[in-house]
Amino acid sequence: MKHAAKPLFQEVPEILRDRTIRRMIIARFALNLIGMMAGGISMLTVKRGYGISDGKALIFVLIQYAASSLMSPVFSKLAAKIGPRRTVMVSFMHSAAIITLWCAAPSQSSMIYPMMIFFIAGSGMIAAWNSVGPYFLLAVPEAKRTSTSVCISIFDGALAGLCSMCITPQLLRLGAYLADGAPGVERYRIYYFLTIPVYIIGIFAVRLLVPLSDEKRHKFAAYRRWIMMQIHSVSFR
Repeated sequence: MKHAAKPLFQEVPEILRDRTIRRMIIARFALNLIGMMAGGISMLTVKRGYGISDGKALIFVLIQYAASSLMSPVFSKLAAKIGPRRTVMVSFMHSAAIITLWCAAPSQSSMIYPMMIFFIAGSGMIAAWNSVGPYFLLAVPEAKRTSTSVCISIFDGALAGLCSMCITPQLLRLGAYLADGAPGVERYRIYYFLTIPVYIIGIFAVRLLVPLSDEKRHKFAAYRRWIMMQIHSVSFR
């Protein structure tokens, strides 16, 4: 409580001077921004690009959350094996897959193709959740966690959302202009192509994450085993 009572504006400079925390905030910002720009526009693409109804579009949402549920144990084990930092990079690669698939999307309406994209989006989402949280707990000292959480909410939540709101509409307008009024999914193909430079910058941002020491990785593996035991104990009650 003592640390929580300290004014935030006094702690922010100290937090940002910490190399590990500063790089983590930058990486999470890139992860959230690209996630919004790549995965967030997928629903708009299937509805306006392919003209799929709201009822059918709901199927894609269910597939995305089903993928998150199915892939959660997989990425949890992967994070315990290779560490949360590398798993963050794996989750970021899912955005690359989404961008690539939409750039190559067929012109004709299809249900199977978007299903694959939403499955990848759900997998990437759970890969990020299973890695950024544990990385935060292991990389940030307990005394700094409250103030760091606030900074994350500001920079990686609000600021990333604001940047997405500013950049995404402009790229969509540019995509529509370059598509020269072409109907269907063409403008969205161009939009995803235009997001590639942002993604490339994001790669360098995510790579800034400071590797965790072997001792901390062992702690993460123990933490992961404890979580899985709790899940199994609840499941079999």
